[in-house]
Amino acid sequence: MATPIHYPSLIRFGAFEMDIAKGELRKRGIALKLHPQPFRVLLLLVENSGQIVTREQIRACLWNGNTYVDFERGINFCINQIRKALADDAERPEFIETLPKQGYRFIAAVSGTLGVGAKVHELMPVAPVLYKSREPTLNNANWKLVFPVALALLLIIALVVWLKPLARPELVESRGITADARPKGTYAALATDGVRVYFQESKASRSFIAEVSAIGGETVEIQANPAGTLYDISPDATQLLYGVVAPGGIQLWIHELPGGATHRVGDLMASDGGWAPDGQHIVYVNGNSVYLARPDGTGSQKVAGMQGLTAWPRISPDGSRIRFTATDSAQAQQSLWEVMSDGSGLHEILPAWNKPAKECCGNWTSDGKYFVFQSERDGITNIWVLPERRGWIRGSSIQPIQLTNGPLDYFLPLPSRDGKRIFAVGQQIRSELVRYDLKSTAFVPYLSGISATGVDISRDGRWAAYIAYPEGTLWRARVDGSDRLQLTFQPLTAWRPRWSPDGRRIAVTAWEPGKPTAIYVIPPDGGSLKKVLPEGSGWPTWSPDGNSIAFNAFTSGTDSSRSDTFQIKILDLVSGHISTVPDSNGMRGPQWSMDGRYLVAKTSDDHRCMQFDRKTQRWSILTQADVLSNVRWSRDGNYVYYEAVSGSESALMRIRFADHHVERVMDFRNIRRPLVELSSSWSGLAEDGSPLLQRDVGTQEIYVLEWKLR
Repeated sequence: MATPIHYPSLIRFGAFEMDIAKGELRKRGIALKLHPQPFRVLLLLVENSGQIVTREQIRACLWNGNTYVDFERGINFCINQIRKALADDAERPEFIETLPKQGYRFIAAVSGTLGVGAKVHELMPVAPVLYKSREPTLNNANWKLVFPVALALLLIIALVVWLKPLARPELVESRGITADARPKGTYAALATDGVRVYFQESKASRSFIAEVSAIGGETVEIQANPAGTLYDISPDATQLLYGVVAPGGIQLWIHELPGGATHRVGDLMASDGGWAPDGQHIVYVNGNSVYLARPDGTGSQKVAGMQGLTAWPRISPDGSRIRFTATDSAQAQQSLWEVMSDGSGLHEILPAWNKPAKECCGNWTSDGKYFVFQSERDGITNIWVLPERRGWIRGSSIQPIQLTNGPLDYFLPLPSRDGKRIFAVGQQIRSELVRYDLKSTAFVPYLSGISATGVDISRDGRWAAYIAYPEGTLWRARVDGSDRLQLTFQPLTAWRPRWSPDGRRIAVTAWEPGKPTAIYVIPPDGGSLKKVLPEGSGWPTWSPDGNSIAFNAFTSGTDSSRSDTFQIKILDLVSGHISTVPDSNGMRGPQWSMDGRYLVAKTSDDHRCMQFDRKTQRWSILTQADVLSNVRWSRDGNYVYYEAVSGSESALMRIRFADHHVERVMDFRNIRRPLVELSSSWSGLAEDGSPLLQRDVGTQEIYVLEWKLR
């Protein structure tokens, strides 16, 4: 038998060292954030210090031949992450030199160089065997001792089994099972009966439930009437649970499979839901509370209440626990929570694990041994696995294990019924900015078709302020696309910029990771951001004279009986005084009229657009729809534009303010649009009053992730 080669546990270069056993990069003893795949690439480069490492070698190091991913994007991501960690300049490199059309070369001096024949995958840490039992033997045993010895042996075996860690999951292969280039509903659910996968899909602005074979193929629409959003499938795979938007909230419905009737679940209203393993109960959420009920809608009882909105409820395979996602809007965070089915033991599952928390959409494997969920870090969303077994001391915990690592973003993980695969939505985010020409009814590129959202045009029609998508940075440019300038930088995220009437300032909502939103002002030629409104503020709109800003003030619920609320306030920029608009609780997205007399806003349930007369100090209904979004004044102040969803149809509408006459401007049947704010897309107006839209040119398909336990 060959003698194993022992490699150094630490490799040093410059101020850095790599701990191979821990898979950790450190600078002067301080651990740096570097994901496993970039770490492997760095190790490959260091291993071949002074030599050219081709992109094909990197590809072979990271992915096997059966893996279907965007290799070029994945390699670029790894190299960029390494350079970021090392603070290495690609133009003047100290560590990694780029050789065009050849590859990369590590150029720094290395100590503890790896021996000849070392393989990167052999150097990465693997799960150690922590416990190993030795079977005792009975030789000429005294039969009077057989029973206590056997009992002791059973106790030892039970203890070993209890202490032995669960197998560590490892991704083997990923491949797409759809290829129809349609949006898949990032905020809906996936479901499977073992043979098919059910999911949400959109076509020509119409959303519906679809299915595809679990091994891949053509997608087929499920004829559920009324149409709605998929929540879950029953344990016997005969019923789909889904939600239907209606006046007053979201109704809970059931669709019988295959191709059967649909019926409402009593009078329950639910923004999300799931089946219990016994098939005799459902769990659902509405607002900030979690409930249990029977599938006919009877016996509803509240299990838990939160300060923020709840979503994605799932019951454990043994029926004892409920897990769900809770949203803290003030902190822009999502976290995973658990409560016992009897309502006791409410607690956060992974407190302080990811800062800020960005976890969502968890599902158990059918045997209850693992819990899979999605987590966003550094703007990238991946699938993680939480082993359910705890240590023999019940208080001890086990950390989640990362299953995917790009280059796609992965959402909505769903373990297959046999536990051998995970279905998920894989996404690459890209868009292009277009203008809808009202005369030719065609879409034409705007600002050279850049990937941008939240565009606002200056009063003189010469300048555009916009948010780069998906980076979230604020830019300004001339409307012909020239003279671009970046005004904010990551990690700050910007949203919904607004030009001041004189064109000398831009107000914008912005926040840093883990911190609440606030309103800032910045000159269009660059400079320092000035915070003009405190944390919890957002959605600014200038008064016509530029002396005031109306905005949304966010108030976090103090307990489970009081949910998060929005209120409209006005800042006087001259005096600094802040006043509250009367009766504005629940009003969102204020927009100031050109004459300064009116404010328009939508209600928090997204059903009504309201107008506030500052002279009479009263609110009244301007218009309404099943779902209403993107409310804004026309550039001449004569119309209020808004998007309206009615049933499965979506259109851009406008209402003449003088007499409330409603007109349809366009529908969205011939354009794919990305979701930029939870479940809504963005639209705006160009300098000539024509609609501005984002066209989705990214990919969003269903993937199957083959995994194994080692």
